[in-house]
Amino acid sequence: MTPKDQPATGICPSTLHVTRGAISGSKKTYVGDLKVPMREITLENGDAFTVYDTSGPYTDESAQLDIMRGLPKLRQQWILDRGDVEEIEGRAVQAVDNGYKDDDHKAKLREKKRLKP
Repeated sequence: MTPKDQPATGICPSTLHVTRGAISGSKKTYVGDLKVPMREITLENGDAFTVYDTSGPYTDESAQLDIMRGLPKLRQQWILDRGDVEEIEGRAVQAVDNGYKDDDHKAKLREKKRLKP
């Protein structure tokens, strides 16, 4: 295994290679009960102003990220409480979801590329 693929403390190796961290000259803040992400930007003259931050959790130093588990569902209850959505069970992931014709096609390609099953 390459260093990139070696597991580290139970976190998906790919998570360790996601570009993240603070943005120079600013800090991430959250506003209100819904914790709307904002960015406080400090100007050269010392003044600061705040803008809506679309960078997601990747620029939040305190965020615990694992791209295999996905993002936390911070607004799920708020969305459900609105009463205008319906939850469904969903279905199992199928080979076609990842670009394969079927499971046989997937197995043949994996063997050809010598990927782990």
